[in-house]
Amino acid sequence: MLTSMRKHSKFLNVFLWLVIVAFLATIFVVWGVGGKQSETNYAARVDDQIITYNDYRNAYDNRVNELRANFGEQADQIIKDSSFSGAVLESLVNTRLLLLEADRLKIPVSDAEVAEYITKEPTFMTDGVFDADRYQEILRYVGYRSPAAYESEVKNQVRLRKLQQLLDGSMSISDDEIKREYIYANTRISASYFSVNDSAYKTDAVPGDVELSEYFTKNQEKYRQPSKIKLKYTSFSMDNFTYTPEITEQAVRERYTANIANYTEPELLTLSHISEAVTNWDNATEVKKVSDRMDKALAELKKGAKFSDVAKIYNDDKTDGFIGQIRGRSGEEMTPLEQQVFALKSGGYTDVIKDDYGFHIYKADDHTYEKVRAFDEVENEIRTAMEADARKTAFRNHLYSIYRDVLAAGNLTAYLVKNPGAFEVHETGVLSEDDPQAFFQTDKDLKDNLFSVGKTEITPLIDFMGSTYIYEIEDRENSKIPSLDEVRSAVTADWRADAAFNAALADVNTKVTVDTASAEDFNKLAGQFKAQIKTIPAFRRNDVLPD
Repeated sequence: MLTSMRKHSKFLNVFLWLVIVAFLATIFVVWGVGGKQSETNYAARVDDQIITYNDYRNAYDNRVNELRANFGEQADQIIKDSSFSGAVLESLVNTRLLLLEADRLKIPVSDAEVAEYITKEPTFMTDGVFDADRYQEILRYVGYRSPAAYESEVKNQVRLRKLQQLLDGSMSISDDEIKREYIYANTRISASYFSVNDSAYKTDAVPGDVELSEYFTKNQEKYRQPSKIKLKYTSFSMDNFTYTPEITEQAVRERYTANIANYTEPELLTLSHISEAVTNWDNATEVKKVSDRMDKALAELKKGAKFSDVAKIYNDDKTDGFIGQIRGRSGEEMTPLEQQVFALKSGGYTDVIKDDYGFHIYKADDHTYEKVRAFDEVENEIRTAMEADARKTAFRNHLYSIYRDVLAAGNLTAYLVKNPGAFEVHETGVLSEDDPQAFFQTDKDLKDNLFSVGKTEITPLIDFMGSTYIYEIEDRENSKIPSLDEVRSAVTADWRADAAFNAALADVNTKVTVDTASAEDFNKLAGQFKAQIKTIPAFRRNDVLPD
């Protein structure tokens, strides 16, 4: 374990490939999938299926949340990387390609397989048994309009798993393929370019009614007006929830016994070393020289020399030899080397140890042994945690009870007619889907929930800003395309802008010919447009285009 740390870099690329494979294998679970759609604006097209901008935003936000949950603040460095957004889109494309391949291979998934997957999901169980009521309640809570929508996604997930198993059993990659892929990915080029500004081609021409109508019909999605809603809502907070759980000492002891590993302090060893490598084990002279130097270092230690001072003289890297803290492996078999170092007491050191790397002397700067904290030490800690868990469970049950009653009544308005003053209800003004200042813009899931619910209907329970909300759609105006007369001035301005662009494009196409192949020709061409040539720094095929 100790000397293998020096060799980790050799396996880094292999590890990276394993991570990529694992990521692709679970890509469906992370991002979800879509299908054939009619939207004109989309992020990518895979055959006759499209990936909409909303699909991409969902994937992007989910990946960001996953990274932050796993890596905390360090995730920001990954997210800020210029290749991150491209990787998100690529993962969506890969998922669609896999589904298309599953379709081509006619990979079957029966209803029984879907049912088995769902009924074995612990989230949907009560006391270890599938609970149909809990299943439907959870789906409503997380935003599914019906079980059929969730079951459709599960069916695709099972299909992808079957496809992955099929690929795992048949895939092989030759050395030539790896070499070609490496060359493809790492070839670098640099390029020059210039831009043609279409402002010089702008026109004051006024389009006729027929031209304007045709342009509007072709580009009408551009003028679509967003959905608008007006809300009623009520909120609940644990701060206002009164509940005092009764936690017996017996229950605390049972929690302690069942989770004894949580209250066990591990064995910790803070380690330093003196090491020198042997570069050629077949060279007896070199081996003896290194061995003699380690024997000399050991002799100095036995005379009372300070370990860090000796390390600075005899270590390969001339450092004080500090390695750091390592954890004992309780209940696991240790290597002979680990057995030797974990046998050391604080301040003790080993004799000279030989391994594949060279010769070493290890010192235990500090050694603390595994210790189980006594029940009396952790009783209050466990009780506090159990009380918090009990309060959360009671609060959630309280919310579910209210939500069921509101759902049974129809909405908040109907519920309060029967139960006046049961809780406070607030109202919002009219909120536009694209209003950047609207409160829901900070939470995409909240926004999706609000705009997927019909007039007079209520949302699932929604956790937002430390409280739990029930929203009723008091009024809504669906997204629509206005009439031409309503947006005539905007359409006219856009028609002129497009006319300028097309004129610029036609001019460029006239002047750029297949004979324009040399640097001199390129400079002359830029001169015709009075444009400045810029150079893109060298980049690889897989890089995001610089500049």
